[in-house]
Amino acid sequence: MPLPVAAVKMVPVAEDSFVAVNYMAPARQLRIAFRNGTTLLCHNVPGFRYDGWLAAPRKEAYFKTFIEHQFLAQPAPPPDKVDTSGTCFCEPPALI
Repeated sequence: MPLPVAAVKMVPVAEDSFVAVNYMAPARQLRIAFRNGTTLLCHNVPGFRYDGWLAAPRKEAYFKTFIEHQFLAQPAPPPDKVDTSGTCFCEPPALI
């Protein structure tokens, strides 16, 4: 039986490579939607890394230095639909 689709609040990111991002603090999961259509789910990401990325003036450089290849990550289904408030409807992350 398929899992229900869940509403996830995505934060838009004004950067060439990224569309939006979401951090699920209790699970320490960071979901990143890229402009090329792929979505990545990173596991065990500390909250300060997410906060630092949002505050970084050069998000691409911060991502490459502090997030990419630093955490266990897997491809995630892309958001199916995003409304004007930034809410997207995504498949819940798989448990690993």
